[in-house]
Amino acid sequence: MKKIYILATMVAFAFTANAQIVDDEFEFYQLGDIDAQSPSWRTWSDAPGNAEDADVTDLQNNTVGGDKSLNIGAGNDMLLLFGDLTTGVYSWQYDLYLEPGSSGFLGMMSETTTEFALQMYFDDATIGTSFADPIGNTNTGDPFTIEEETWVTHRWVIDLDAGTAIVTQDGEEIYNGDFFRNALQSVDIWDDANANFHLDNVLFVEGEILNTDDFSSSSFSVYPNPVQDRLNIQSVIAVDSVIVYDVLGKVVLTATPGVVSPSVDMSALTSGAYLVNITINGASKTVKVVK
Repeated sequence: MKKIYILATMVAFAFTANAQIVDDEFEFYQLGDIDAQSPSWRTWSDAPGNAEDADVTDLQNNTVGGDKSLNIGAGNDMLLLFGDLTTGVYSWQYDLYLEPGSSGFLGMMSETTTEFALQMYFDDATIGTSFADPIGNTNTGDPFTIEEETWVTHRWVIDLDAGTAIVTQDGEEIYNGDFFRNALQSVDIWDDANANFHLDNVLFVEGEILNTDDFSSSSFSVYPNPVQDRLNIQSVIAVDSVIVYDVLGKVVLTATPGVVSPSVDMSALTSGAYLVNITINGASKTVKVVK
């Protein structure tokens, strides 16, 4: 299928005055530096195209029907921007693939390039694979392991009001403790000297990401994609609502079908890429659809 790159410059859109959704499978980018292609990603020095800039590659991927991911390699130092957040609960989820011998660093930041709020190191020669308190410069929580050459899913749930964070790996808790600042602006994704790892299916939302049981391949799917006129939603229980966003984050279509396996008329929409948010039984999932 021919690739459509209309989402390459806008895979994130505002959902409050101070925060943005990030929903990024990297399929709508061209191969190469990501900074110039996305408003959500920037280098630490804010100079696109330099050695810090990570590459979209087709070396690894964890997206059904896709072939791309973001590779963090030697010299790369990227920021993923979340907004200017001082209250509320937020979730960050991503799939991670470690090449053999790779180390790395993920540092949640309360002030971009100034203050860290919670740090995660993996396969680091000094600190090992663990979390760190950026204020006391000490390990916090228990060490954990990440299997190399396989995809794992990390989910961070950060409560800025309570000052806590819970992190899981493939559903198993690997951190439950302090979030050491009362704000969140970004995450620093850094090479830590020997990095060669990949990120895919990056998602940042307000609130907690719900379990995806209601959205398994046996209970939820959309077709056809690309769509011409009608988007069919196959489900085993009633679909509560459907909201379609354009690439600028504007709502262009809403529906409340309230029935099993509804069909949504998209014939009036222009050709392009859309984010379709579907709610079933109180849980929501957003999928990319091309028209």
